[in-house]
Amino acid sequence: MEEEKEQKKLGIDQLEHQLSRLTKTHKLMILSGLTLVVLLLISVLTLPKINHRIREKQIASVVANSFYNGDEIKRVPQDGLATLVQEKNEVTVLIYDPASPFVPELESVLTDPDQLKLFPTVLYVYPIFYDKKEVKKDYQLQADMTLIQYTNHKETKRVKFKDKTEIEMYFVDYLESLTNRP
Repeated sequence: MEEEKEQKKLGIDQLEHQLSRLTKTHKLMILSGLTLVVLLLISVLTLPKINHRIREKQIASVVANSFYNGDEIKRVPQDGLATLVQEKNEVTVLIYDPASPFVPELESVLTDPDQLKLFPTVLYVYPIFYDKKEVKKDYQLQADMTLIQYTNHKETKRVKFKDKTEIEMYFVDYLESLTNRP
């Protein structure tokens, strides 16, 4: 026991001696290095969240937000489609590519108050900006714009828009046909 105390005291004395030998410059270098490591860890942990927020803001600025009115039409966040389908028992989603040549027709339908009154349900809109190939593969999309009805977390019906006339003339009819029960 006595020997252990002496060894501890000797170890502490040696550590104090080593620390006293360090010059101010060495202490500053060690402190700078530790600060750099801490800052690096903080940036690594916060960068993904910041990138996600930047992506969402970019999407919001590029996509015509005029038709996301919160009542009849809601935008689905980039990583939120699967979550939406799992959370809702019944949901209708429009998945579309904002680079599609049919976007002006879609916007005209979705901003027309007379058309919006005819919507039988809330329409969730999911613009594909990132990972287009992956999203198209996961949801088996074969057109730039596709309406999909999910019931009990499973796809029940789907409509693919092939030309702008379909969007202008039949969008609400297709939406009604998706939400009607057989």
